[in-house]
Amino acid sequence: MTKDLRLSSLSYLIFEVFAAIDRGYAKKFSFETIYSGIENGTIFQTLEVTIEGSDFSSITAQPEQYKMVMEGLKLVVPAFEGRERRKIGVESCGLCMLGALLTEMIQQYHWDTARDKDRM
Repeated sequence: MTKDLRLSSLSYLIFEVFAAIDRGYAKKFSFETIYSGIENGTIFQTLEVTIEGSDFSSITAQPEQYKMVMEGLKLVVPAFEGRERRKIGVESCGLCMLGALLTEMIQQYHWDTARDKDRM
């Protein structure tokens, strides 16, 4: 678990990724682009600038949340990198893969379960 990372932050990012796919950006980002952006810590800024109508500011404007999301992504990347098709059935859509990485963070409890437990 990443201390104080909100489940709502991860969920919102997944919603924005889905919206970008729906707007026709599914094939615009390769796996390499996504992995590089994660490694550099700039993936959501890159997406926000590139994807018309996107709004990742709910996370990019919160430095502590953003830092925790990036740390969590870096922890889950090794489980998928080079095995995307076998692990998640995705062959070329970087945004689909990013959605899977964010979902994996939720699955592995990379969020503050104590904070959200009261609302469950």
